[in-house]
Amino acid sequence: SKYAFARGIARGFGSNMEPIAREDFVAEMARLMGEKDLLYVSASSVDRDSAPPAGIVEGMWRGVVMVDAVAQVQSLVMPWLESGQPFVLVGPEGCGKSMVLEDCFARLRSTSVATLACSAQ
Repeated sequence: SKYAFARGIARGFGSNMEPIAREDFVAEMARLMGEKDLLYVSASSVDRDSAPPAGIVEGMWRGVVMVDAVAQVQSLVMPWLESGQPFVLVGPEGCGKSMVLEDCFARLRSTSVATLACSAQ
């Protein structure tokens, strides 16, 4: 659809821009395409039937509290995981990269995961 195309362009190119430039770019895309909310994803739009069970597993909390920010990140990550193409998820320590990836992988069936932890030290 036109909306999916505009959203893909806005999210793809916008992900590599500084916040102010991204806002301007997305506003211009929305104006040109006649669409709104090209970057916004609400938690209510996430398919909860495919979600792994949340709760305490082996003494640790597992699962994600699906708020809008998590839904937005997952909507960016899931297409990469589903396509099988490599990607790098970058962010500061403790921002939730592993949590989001674990939840996304749990939503995919017949998937095995190997984790590699890298450190600059």
